[in-house]
This record gives sequence, structure tokens and C-alpha cells, in this order.
Amino acid sequence: MESSNSCAFCGARKAGLQTCTACRLVAYFDRDCQKAHWKEHKGECSYKPKEKKKATQGDGVSSPSPFTFGGLPPPSSWASGLSEDQRYEWLVDCYRMRADDDYAWGGGNMHGLYSAACDEGEEANLTIASDFLIFCRLAVRHEVVPSPWNWGKFLKKAAGMLGFAFEKEDAKEKWGGENVFSAMMGGRSLRATGEVVYGSSCMQGGISDDDDSEALCEEQDAVHEALEEVRNRFDEMIEKAEEEGISEKIEEDEMDEWKSLPDRLFDGVGGKTLWVKLYETVAVGTVNEERLEKWV
Repeated sequence: MESSNSCAFCGARKAGLQTCTACRLVAYFDRDCQKAHWKEHKGECSYKPKEKKKATQGDGVSSPSPFTFGGLPPPSSWASGLSEDQRYEWLVDCYRMRADDDYAWGGGNMHGLYSAACDEGEEANLTIASDFLIFCRLAVRHEVVPSPWNWGKFLKKAAGMLGFAFEKEDAKEKWGGENVFSAMMGGRSLRATGEVVYGSSCMQGGISDDDDSEALCEEQDAVHEALEEVRNRFDEMIEKAEEEGISEKIEEDEMDEWKSLPDRLFDGVGGKTLWVKLYETVAVGTVNEERLEKWV
């Protein structure tokens, strides 16, 4: 494994190298280096959630969010005053803006659309869908999702939006402003709600040592470990088929990682059927109008 003090691709050294968001064990000078190194790294990239240590501010971890403590409005209060359709769109924007903030302000924490894997066709769908699933599981866990909530409508809306980046300037133009402290004054803030969901600020790009950040680790574990189990099972299936000389008989649908994930992973967030639709519909930099029209 390359030293975390130097770029795994070009070998350059500098303060604040960006890390692989999946394993957090490999560092890069910038996103171009991560993209160039991805084909080599993805074979050995394995999420290491069990290796947690006592975190301190000196470790370069993020501060706990001030919005995760008591004395503030309920986590779902952001939905007040928004129409049903606006609520779905706002929560998707909350996720998209956090992904952008993590990249821009979080020490190069590149996940979702910003991951190097998003340059590789179907791998992009898997990367975006799994990262958004973690967000949604956390949102439910931290009571950010208001009631009632139609997961079918929400995920259909998300499927047409997740392929596009969303920055603070976009938030200002679309929602009339973005102030992280608005939530403290009875308003709403994409950033503030994102901090409630993830349990920490995007600043410094790490995780803090508190119960909310522990929740993030647990939800990341659940999704990444399930994917790892599926991949290991596929490897065994392919190896056995090759030994028996029947590898050509393996159906493509049998090797779909997302569709092979356990149903329990989608409990409480709409169910597996809807998430398969999202996975098949999301597209980087475009909208899959044909699939959206067929979404019932």
C-alpha cells in the first residue's frame, strides 16, 4: 500500500492530500490523479470499517455539527412551508450540496458523483446509488425525513438529479439563499440539514468521535460490506464456472451487483424494487428521460 503522505499515482507530497473515500487508505494529489489510478486501485480497494481508532482534532477529523445537539427545531422541520414536490427536490439537493462541500471543503473527500469511479459507465450508477443509499439510511435514522413521505416519488425525482453537481451558488439561485445558521433561527439550510444527516460538518473531511459519526460508520459498513459480500460471491461463481467450462452460460443479470444486494439493506427507505429503478435510471451529466417516463 502506498504511503498516505504521498500521492499513490504521481508520488507528489503536499499537505492535505485527498483520500480515497471508500478505503481511506490511499492518498492523491488531486482528482485527476485519483481518476488515473482508479483502474489499478479498484481491484485492491476494500472498505476497512472495522479499523476505527479514538479520534481527535489533531487527526484531521471534522468537528461535530452544532446542529446535532439539543435545543434546536426537530430534524425534519426543514420541510415546513414546502410543497410535497419541493420537499423531495430539497432533500436531494441537500445530499448533492454535501457531496460538493466534502470535495471542496472536506479535504478532497470524493464520494458519489465526485468519485473517480463515476468515469466508468455502469460503475458510476453503482457508486452514486450506493452513496445516496447511505445518505437516505442516515436521514431516516436521524429523523430528518418528514412524515408522510412517498419514497417512490422521492427516488424518481432523485434519479433525474443525482447525475448533476450542485454547489452553493446553485442553492442560492434555486432556493433564494443558503445560510448554515438559518436553521438556528427557524429557517432551513441545506448544509445544516446535511450536518444533521451525517453527524458532522464537511470541514476537514473526516469523522468525529461521537455517536452521530458512529452512525455514519455503521451505515457505510452496512452498504460497503454487503457489496463486498456480493463481489466475493461473484468471484467464486466465476471461478467455479471456469473450472467446469460453463462460464459463457452465466447470465449478465446474475452478475448485477446492485440487484444482488440483500433486501434488508433497503428496509425503511422505500424497498429494493424502487432502488433498482433508481440505479437503472441515474445517469452522469444527463437525464434518462425514457426510463423516467416508464417509472410508475
